[in-house]
Formats: sequence, structure tokens, C-alpha cells
Amino acid sequence: MAVGKIAKVILPRVVRTVVGAVGEKARAIRSSKEMIETAAKVVATDHKDGSWLQRNWRPLMMLWFGLLIGLYWFGLGPTEVPVSVIQAMFDLVILGIGG
Repeated sequence: MAVGKIAKVILPRVVRTVVGAVGEKARAIRSSKEMIETAAKVVATDHKDGSWLQRNWRPLMMLWFGLLIGLYWFGLGPTEVPVSVIQAMFDLVILGIGG
């Protein structure tokens, strides 16, 4: 009998907490989906309209950053570049590839 009373008090709180967490997760997923869709629209517009440079600046930047990272990797690039800058360029290349 005491278990039944405790369950009546605790169970609704647990259910509210779980439902709230699921709702927050769903909102976050929806928000992420909207951000991805917006970014895709921007890229699609860049490829559809504008000049050659406007359509190709992103791939050119990925090639340039990839070249700089490769030169740094093989020791042919400038040695005074901090590792944090190289890591930031690598993150941009990964993001540009689609990750």
C-alpha cells in the first residue's frame, strides 16, 4: 500500500522528466535540421547564381587549406605556424568535405 502511494507521487515526476527530456531532444534535432537545410539552400544558391568565383570559392578554399596542411605535414611549410591554426584549417577542410 505504501508502495502504491509512493508510485503515485514519484511516477508522474519521472514521466514528466522523461517526456521533457525527449521534447528537448526533439527540439534540438528539429533546430539542427533547420540549420542544415538553410546551409544547403545557401550552397545551392551559390552554385546556381553568380559568377564562376562565387560558385567555386568554397572548393578553392578547401584545396588551398588542404595544400597548406599537406605542406605542413611534410615539413615544407612555415614552421612558425602554431598547431592550433593548422588544426583550425583541418577542421574547416573536414567541414567543407561534408563532415
